[in-house]
Amino acid sequence: MIKETDKHIGNIKIDPIDSKHGYGEYGIMMGDKGSWGQGFAKEASKKVLMYCFETLKLRKVNLGVLKDNFRAVKLYEALGFKKEGVFKEHKIHEGILYDEIRMALFK
Repeated sequence: MIKETDKHIGNIKIDPIDSKHGYGEYGIMMGDKGSWGQGFAKEASKKVLMYCFETLKLRKVNLGVLKDNFRAVKLYEALGFKKEGVFKEHKIHEGILYDEIRMALFK
């Protein structure tokens, strides 16, 4: 949500959370394309990740991203996520098979 206008522009989730092993799965969706590239995703993600590590006491946050989603990969790397592996032809989007990069951020 943009503070000044109360406009909803996207969602972030950490789900599922595995308390026993201390990790959660990050997901973000910026539905308002007019807000892309303005730093909102990075700002909100930093706050959510801080909450994960400081309040939820997670030791690790994981995510999966399509290999060809260059903007998202760049965002995740800027947040400190590191590539841990690639699932080959793992996701289908509009009838096309894509590799999924698995990334993680440790406390």
